[in-house]
Order: sequence, then C-alpha cells, then structure tokens
Amino acid sequence: MKRPKIICLTPVKNEAWILDNFIKCASLWADHIIIADQDSTDDARKIAKKYS
Repeated sequence: MKRPKIICLTPVKNEAWILDNFIKCASLWADHIIIADQDSTDDARKIAKKYS
C-alpha cells in the first residue's frame, strides 16, 4: 500500500522571523508545503520564494 502524500498548508502574515525555520522543519515530514501569504509587509514572501 502506498503512503499517502502529506501536504502542509499554512497562512502567514509578517512571519519572516520564523518562516525559514518553519519551512525547514515542515520539509522533514511534508511532501509539499503551501505558504498562503496574507499580504505580509516583511520579508515573508521573499523567504517563501527561496523554496519555490
């Protein structure tokens, strides 16, 4: 039996201070990570784009 895919979906708004660490940790268990930016004014989008 195949293992089901695990998708991590998280909304963020001005979470640049923790986003890099979150993505690194989530990538240990998630097959896909979806970051739903909620109009951040910090570097959250820039950090998320590093991983796309």
